[in-house]
Amino acid sequence: MYIDFNKYDYSLIDVCQRSAYIDRDKAAYKEILRQWFDNNVDEIVQRKWLVEDISYLASVSDFIRLLKEAENLFEFGFYTGCIALTGISAEDFTKFLATKLGREKLITQTQDKRIKALKSEYLITEPTYNSLDVIRKIRNGCLHYNEDFKQKDNNELRSDAIQGLNEFKKIVRNLIGELPSTPDEAFDRFLKVIDEAAKQSVSENHQSDILRLESVDVEIAIADLYRQVQF
Repeated sequence: MYIDFNKYDYSLIDVCQRSAYIDRDKAAYKEILRQWFDNNVDEIVQRKWLVEDISYLASVSDFIRLLKEAENLFEFGFYTGCIALTGISAEDFTKFLATKLGREKLITQTQDKRIKALKSEYLITEPTYNSLDVIRKIRNGCLHYNEDFKQKDNNELRSDAIQGLNEFKKIVRNLIGELPSTPDEAFDRFLKVIDEAAKQSVSENHQSDILRLESVDVEIAIADLYRQVQF
């Protein structure tokens, strides 16, 4: 049985009282969310610490935004969504690579053909190809919702999700990621993070929930800077 009955039929309420009923029910739902978060916050934090770091990217493409969303889904325990978005992000990344490497003709190919072509032209290594192929297969099982995928329990989904997510983050880190070599460079990059966050808060202030998530990245940047200066 599946019941999808989250909101009362407010058309049954007199128009002059309808807003009060809606506000009451929204307040009740907020309390449910707070209780859920309080009950699950330890698990959310534990999952966060399972995820690999990229460290630093000088520029951000669309695939990174998808990857960040996939990471958030994993942290909150939504493994199927994480698997799907990681696969989509990986596909967009290989299109990004093909463009940067002057192989635009590969953009219209399937992911399977694209990564095989990149490997055959020695534009990606065998380990990178193998990782991308694993991500592709996990993603296909999810999106096509085949019988094998349907039979997976939550622990198996979690394992698939973190494997695909971390494999992809390591690929991005190894191919286009950068590490600050000195405390001064770390400080410069920290300032760029702050500047970018300020710009986003102006241009995307209507996306307050997203900005709250991104503020965690600023705090992590501060911690990384502190460690760089200390050591």
